[in-house]
This record gives sequence, structure tokens and C-alpha cells, in this order.
Amino acid sequence: MKRKLLTLLFAFVSLLPISAQTKIAYNDDFTVTVDKEVLSVYSVPVDRVANGKHNVEKSSFVTLTETQGNKIVRVHYNKGLIHKVRIRPSSYNIPFIQKDSATIEFTLTRPMNISVEINDDIYHNLHIFKVPEISMSKTKNAVSFDKYKTLDKKAKAKVKTLFFTAGYDEIEGNFMDVESGMTVIINKGAWVQGGLRVIGKHDVKIIGAGVLRPKDRGYGVEITSSNNVLVQGIVSTQVPTGGSHDVEIKDVKIVSHYGWGDGFNVFASSNVLIDDCFARNSDDCHTVYATRLGHIGSARNITVQNCIFWADVAHPIFIGLHGAASYKKDVVSRNLPLAENADEIAMKSDTIENLVYRNIDILEEREMQIDYQGCMAINCGDNNIVQNVLFDNIRIEPIHCGMLFNIRVSHNKKYCEAPGKAVNNITFKNITYSSGKESNSIIEGWSVERPVKDVIFDNLVIDGKRICDTMPDKPGWYKTADFARTMLGNHVNNVTFK
Repeated sequence: MKRKLLTLLFAFVSLLPISAQTKIAYNDDFTVTVDKEVLSVYSVPVDRVANGKHNVEKSSFVTLTETQGNKIVRVHYNKGLIHKVRIRPSSYNIPFIQKDSATIEFTLTRPMNISVEINDDIYHNLHIFKVPEISMSKTKNAVSFDKYKTLDKKAKAKVKTLFFTAGYDEIEGNFMDVESGMTVIINKGAWVQGGLRVIGKHDVKIIGAGVLRPKDRGYGVEITSSNNVLVQGIVSTQVPTGGSHDVEIKDVKIVSHYGWGDGFNVFASSNVLIDDCFARNSDDCHTVYATRLGHIGSARNITVQNCIFWADVAHPIFIGLHGAASYKKDVVSRNLPLAENADEIAMKSDTIENLVYRNIDILEEREMQIDYQGCMAINCGDNNIVQNVLFDNIRIEPIHCGMLFNIRVSHNKKYCEAPGKAVNNITFKNITYSSGKESNSIIEGWSVERPVKDVIFDNLVIDGKRICDTMPDKPGWYKTADFARTMLGNHVNNVTFK
């Protein structure tokens, strides 16, 4: 049976152009069939940190089109015998059947992103990514990338719909600018080496079911100083948003392996939605900062929902570090244009506010540096104010190295020119965690004038036990935070556990 499946897979690959066969990264750790159809198994590098050093490992992924009805998935492990299986997120409760010593089978009742892990190996696991069904038959006047490359600059400017077909394509120079009013479609089976840049544009769509990955490292999609932008469906690397508004990032799957490989960064932007996404990153999976990388101003009205975050390094969620106080230092160090009113900018306080995190599974945090730990971290620096943040229905699986909460007004001198001003009105609601190898959490202000205040924990459950101020078995001389393994430091006011 194994030989038959591999023969079918080889037959599929042989139909692709020679360039696709030689340049698309495949992985033979697994053979995967869905309803008896053999899927292409791709290779994707991930970051394993050991003794402070980064090591690149080759993980795997397949893409599965989002259609209605049950899907029977059969996974054959080509590296040896199966002794243990995990299918995550654990909250999905996906049962499996072990068909033989190296094969498992399970049913997906709906489209979802999952990780199949054999024998506790999280670095050579199988990611199954759902991708949308894209129909080119309804797209009029669309231009293929092969044709687009032959056009002159004037003709390219008139293209409103550009598509990549199945197979391998390379973007010359590794990055391509997308114009206002343009739709870019990356079809299933397409592997595009390169990234797309949306800089100073409006009304842009980047959609599809294929793969978009720059050579070596870099942004898969960069959104800068733009508005009304949609990114949907693709498999990629980093997707940052800076100095922009009205941005939607939906059903996007990203994996990075290199240093500073953040996932969904948001800088000085407003009205941003990140929905139904998967992020496994070699740095923070998601951040919200104010002034940073030449993007100037506050950040507000950010919603992140229905996502899966897996931080091989640093934080799953990180808020507040960068702001206006470090504008000049940051810009000069990066050789970016310095605004004429740079001194005026650096004297201002930015506000990061109205953030909602809802229905999120956190699969991992593995970070040795205590300053950069926290599955849900707010480190407020650079005279920023962080306020009105809601974490609701967050499920954290056992982490290997880190902490649950890291809420501080701080002065990280490596990055910040000043401490933050305040952290106000932070709510953690319906948070569940099963113990792993976490450190104690921390909540701490900077001074009387720069405090953390009004923090609510509503239905915090650790190892099946609800942590609240009215716990019947809590000694009167204990702080409730002790049961949450959380240190309440100085300049912290009004923390309640309900």
C-alpha cells in the first residue's frame, strides 16, 4: 500500500514543469491521503532553539481545500514506528485510529488548521492547512504572471487581476509591488518564491490557496501606509501592517524560521482584523506597537480572533513595547528618512487601545529570556499608554519555557528611550491552561505616576481549578494571585479575580 501511494504521488509531481519539480520544497517524512487522494507534502523550515542557538529543522505541511462534509485523513509516517500521536489544538478533540504500526486515520468534520505530531516530535510534525476554493472561471480579464512579466510598465499598470497558476514561479528581485485597485490570486498548487508589497496603496486584494514565500527571509506580504487591504487564504511567512487602516487578514497561514521572524506585526495602525489565521514563528507571533520602523502614531481598534499561535521563540501575543520616544534612534539606526519634526514626534505619547483577542489557541511558548516571556504580554515602554485590552476565550497548552502573563510598565533600555506611562483596563476572561514548564507570571508598574491598574481575571482556570477571590480553600493571608502563580509587584492597583 505504501509503495502504491508513493507511486501515485510521484505521478502527480511528474506532471509539473521541470522547474517546479526541482525548486518546490517537498518532504517525504509523511504520506498523506484525504478521501483516497494523495496530497503533495511540502517542506517548511522551523526554528528549534537549543542552548541559545537557532537550529533550522524541516517540518511538513499539506493544504486541504475548504469544502463541506467530512474528510477522512490517512497519515503514514515514513520515518519509522508510531509510538505516540498528538493532534493539536487539543481543544479540537480529534480522535484517531492507528491502522498499523506507522499509519493513523482520523476524520475532519470541518475545515481547520491542525498539527499532527508523532512521538512528541514538534519540529518534524505535519501541519494540515485549510485553504479556500478559488474559481478562476468567474474572474474576467485576469492576466497570468507569465504574461505579466512580458508587459511594459504602462501595460502592467492597467492590470487589475493577476494570477499565479499551479507550479513554481519566481518574482524577480524577490519582491513585487501591488498597485491600487489590484487583485492578486495565488492558486492552489502554486509555489511563488518572493513577496508582495502594498505600499501607499488602497483597495488591494491578495487572495488564494497557494504558497508565497520570499527567498531566504523577508515579508510574504508587506502592508505599509495603505488602506482597504484584504489578504486571505495563502500560506506564507511574515505579514506586517504599518501606518495603515482598514486591513483584513483572514485564513492566512504563516511559518518562519529565521531570526526576528515575527508573524502578524501591527505598527501605528487602526481598524485591523486578523481572523482565522495560523502563526508558527521564530519570534513574536503577533504584536501591536505604536511608532516603529518609520511608522508614526498610535495603534487602536485591533481585533484578533479564531487563531492558532505557536511561538518557537518569544511571545505568542506581545503588546506595547515600541513608541514615539524611540523614533529618532530607531529611524537613524535603520537609515530610514527622518521626519523634519522628529524632535516633536519623540516628545509625544502614543496610545495603544481597544484591542480584542478572542477564541485563540496557544500551542507553545519557548523563550529563555525572562524579559521576553509571556503568552499574553503587555510590556509598556517609550511613554506609551496601553488601555482597554480584552483577552476572551484563550486556551493555552502546556508551554516549555515562558509565562502566562507578563503585564508591566517597563523600560527596556535595549529598545526604549523611556518607560511607558500606564497600563489600564485589561481584562482576561475565560482563560484556561494546563501546567507545563512555565515560570511565574508578573504584573508590575514602574512608579506611582506610571502604574498598572484595573486588571480583571474573570474565570481563569489552571489545571481545571478556577482561580477567584472567593475560593473556599484560599487561606485569608494568601493573595489570590499566588494561586495563579503570578507576582503582583509594585505600583499595581485594583487587580481582581472573579
